[in-house]
Amino acid sequence: MPVLPAFGLYIYLARYLDFIQDDAYITFRYIANYLNGHGLVYNIGEHIEGFTNFGWTVYLILWGSWGFDYITVAKYSGMIFGALSLALIYMIASRIFEKEYKWFAVLPVYLVAGNFAFAYWSPAGLESSAFTFLALLSVYLYLRKSRLLAAALALAVWVRPEGALVAIILVIIESICSRKLLQFTFISAAIAFIVSLPFLAFKLLYYGSILPNPFYAKTGFDTEQLISGLEYAGQFFHHYGFWGVGFIVSLLFYKRLSAAVKVMLIFSLIYSGYIIFIGGDVLKVHRFFLPIFGMT
Repeated sequence: MPVLPAFGLYIYLARYLDFIQDDAYITFRYIANYLNGHGLVYNIGEHIEGFTNFGWTVYLILWGSWGFDYITVAKYSGMIFGALSLALIYMIASRIFEKEYKWFAVLPVYLVAGNFAFAYWSPAGLESSAFTFLALLSVYLYLRKSRLLAAALALAVWVRPEGALVAIILVIIESICSRKLLQFTFISAAIAFIVSLPFLAFKLLYYGSILPNPFYAKTGFDTEQLISGLEYAGQFFHHYGFWGVGFIVSLLFYKRLSAAVKVMLIFSLIYSGYIIFIGGDVLKVHRFFLPIFGMT
């Protein structure tokens, strides 16, 4: 297959940039305390959800309870999810390009595979590449109108709170494209919400809040936060987003775009707007933009 060398390039870069991000040790401390019988807490006796990757934490706890080194599992799972994300990018691109232009589908795979930011975050121990995979999987299943979309959205929400944003964006896209709201995506999102109720109930009862504590650092809004978000987005579009030229050209020829390309465009625009609105990320190297790397 023409994309196989891209996977080799990605693995090489991920191994070359091999490291564990400091913030991952917050999650690891919660895991260690749980495995030692102290509960899912950072400080023993304090029930505060100081992490934003509940599903990722539970995933690593399972491996730890089976006797595996959960830090090593986090590292290599991140690399695997990164590779799976590349496969999804190719699958999505293959649905966009017509038969005579099929070879164009390999281009975004190589662009992302050779992207240092993508390879940088994959082995970092965080949920970044797992969430990227689930966001891309949700988009792919939306394009296929697959009933598995509800499961993908539920998993995305469990891994990061932005999973709810993915569901909301897809509902908006379908309402724009079909001019109807109560359609496939809305029903899938509703099913994902219902499936997530026990998860939300646990967080409310155990931590006293549905949203993780770090979320509240992003709930305020002021000019400084907006400027920070614009700078964060500007760096991304300068380094990897071709200064947003793709967005501009796509908007100019919006009516001529295929339905699938419109989905990519609207999703990327709304997601980018969200990143700007919350002020970007304190961890640089474009982490928040990972879910739309292949789309931009």
